[in-house]
Amino acid sequence: MISTDALHDPARTRVAVIGAGHLGEAVLGGLLRAGLPAQDVAVSALPGERAQALADRYGVRAGTDNAAAADGADIALVAVPPSVVPAAAAEIGPALPEGAVAVSLAAAVPLARFEEALGPGRPAARAMTNTAAAVGRAMTALVGGIHLDGAARARVGGLFSRIGSIAWVGEEAMDAVTAVAGSGPGFLYHLAAAMADAAVDQGLPPGEARAAVAQTLYGAASLLREADRGPAELAAEVATPGGTTREALDRLDARGVPEAVAEAVAAAAERSRRLAEGAGHI
Repeated sequence: MISTDALHDPARTRVAVIGAGHLGEAVLGGLLRAGLPAQDVAVSALPGERAQALADRYGVRAGTDNAAAADGADIALVAVPPSVVPAAAAEIGPALPEGAVAVSLAAAVPLARFEEALGPGRPAARAMTNTAAAVGRAMTALVGGIHLDGAARARVGGLFSRIGSIAWVGEEAMDAVTAVAGSGPGFLYHLAAAMADAAVDQGLPPGEARAAVAQTLYGAASLLREADRGPAELAAEVATPGGTTREALDRLDARGVPEAVAEAVAAAAERSRRLAEGAGHI
């Protein structure tokens, strides 16, 4: 169990990460990077070798027992696959202290199903975040459960604010959020890989191509976040008539890239809805 000093210090938040796969580890790493003490974090993961690797890498307490990781936590982040969420919730619910909040990071599992599995009266929330949490740049959408009071809501929001930006939304918006904020990084990485490969084809060495693409996308994303203009306006500023960017964008439009992106987002959202329908009956 995490130290009793932490137990009585309201300024500290003890966190359990239940099921530290790719997303769980990204959140774990981001929270530690943001200053959460390793001594206040417990992790569960399978197999045992994975748990040991996380303990060695981050200096946190790690094991294979979900209930043991949740014991003494103020916030338990459930980052297991959607099909495993109800079982994991049932394991940690009785182990969490009174007033502790359980947060599901899984796509598609309805909050009501999560709350049911945790047990009566447990404060709970859903979070849709992404692996940019590892560098403190995640976009996290949050949904509060029926037992989540103002203080608990602030505690959950404060935790996720350490790893990026947050927005509280209605659960009806989570399929769209999943498609954009959850799956969106995959879109960008897919684009980045294609850009880097194309740059190599044009004569740039692979290492330099990757570095150029990464910095270009990072800079563009930073400007998009900070500018008072929308993405269409920013694109127009770069795509001067008769120039190289206009030529490139015309080729993308001719290939139906905007329509393909729209289809991709719609497909991801629809997949999230279908998974939610199934998860409601797990």
